[in-house]
Amino acid sequence: MTAIVVAICTYNNAALLARTLHTLELQLVDRDLDWSVLVVDNNSSDETPRLVENVLSRGKIPRFSYVREEQQGLAHARRRALRETEAPLIAFVDDDCLLDADWVQQALSFYRTHPGAGAVGGRVRLHWEVTPSWLVRYYAPAYAQQDYGGSSRQLPNTGFAYLVGAGLVLRRSAIEASGWLDHMYLTDRNGQSLATGGDVEMVLRVRAAGYQLWYYPEMCIEHVIPKERISTDYIFRLMHSVGRADPIVESLARNTAEISFAKKFIRFRVSLVKVLKAATKMTVSDLILRQRIAPPYTIATTRAIGELQTNWELLWRGRGYLEN
Repeated sequence: MTAIVVAICTYNNAALLARTLHTLELQLVDRDLDWSVLVVDNNSSDETPRLVENVLSRGKIPRFSYVREEQQGLAHARRRALRETEAPLIAFVDDDCLLDADWVQQALSFYRTHPGAGAVGGRVRLHWEVTPSWLVRYYAPAYAQQDYGGSSRQLPNTGFAYLVGAGLVLRRSAIEASGWLDHMYLTDRNGQSLATGGDVEMVLRVRAAGYQLWYYPEMCIEHVIPKERISTDYIFRLMHSVGRADPIVESLARNTAEISFAKKFIRFRVSLVKVLKAATKMTVSDLILRQRIAPPYTIATTRAIGELQTNWELLWRGRGYLEN
């Protein structure tokens, strides 16, 4: 049986996908280790199918396969990848990531020596296509940058813990035990939508199922950030989406995904007060004091508005933003 499958979920990103697949063609893996690659095409309308055919014809990637997932959304594509394969380990690699030549080997080596691990992520460096402004660099973690230092470490067993989805390697038994395959709360990115939080959900639910979360810096990836995503406007949209996911992530971090109406009301009231205070401060600064509010503050306010929207939906429409 294949020891690990590298699943690449993609949507209209053929140019960068080609670079990702090339780094997989260059992987240095021990001959006695069986691994495979699966591309899950989430309804791309670009050159993705033709690109995959060309890579397949070169024959440089072992057990290379392709499937099309009609239900839009990154989380749906990831779920399809799990259902298409039987490997005990599954690695989710974004279609804009460049893997070091020993990445697959390192992932397998880690799991050999960590039987309690359910999820592991490595060092993710950002590769900017154009030089970003200080503001964009300030939000580098939102672009899936990940670096917890030069030594491996286990993440906390309680509270908030986070591994980015770019290069996240899961133990199949862990994700199955989490119940995520049968019921997920966040769909993650959907077409052009910047919905987010799906990777955090998987990680927290794996931990809730009794498995460990680890950071292993020997697994190194470069995450390519194209120029169209290096802008203040993109940051505003992205952080609004982060805010939309925040109430769900907070519940999962506390192992309380299903909460009472009273707690939903308290959360809604808290987020409403937060937004009203921010709006008041901006109004006073702009109209009365004629002072410019710092961009990080306005972006934080945008995130708070997203949080308020989700708390409203959870309060008045039951599940609302959640996904079955």
